[in-house]
Amino acid sequence: MPADYTLSIGEDVLAELVASRPVVQRRMVARLETLKATPLREGDYFERDSDGVLYHVLLIDDLIVTYHTDHAVKDIRVLRVEWV
Repeated sequence: MPADYTLSIGEDVLAELVASRPVVQRRMVARLETLKATPLREGDYFERDSDGVLYHVLLIDDLIVTYHTDHAVKDIRVLRVEWV
């Protein structure tokens, strides 16, 4: 089992979470906790930004999550979420 990782969310994700109804908030948090519990999991596909940083894009149930995992500091940074 990997050591505990921190889950960080970007401002856009936070804004969506805060604006959502409580039932949707709970669904989103549950899916993000799944990601936190499996920090070594790879995305379904990948994107790179202009600096070459690799982002994982993963479908967790009905939520598409774009994130970057920094294993050196044990942090999973969620940059974008989208319901499908």
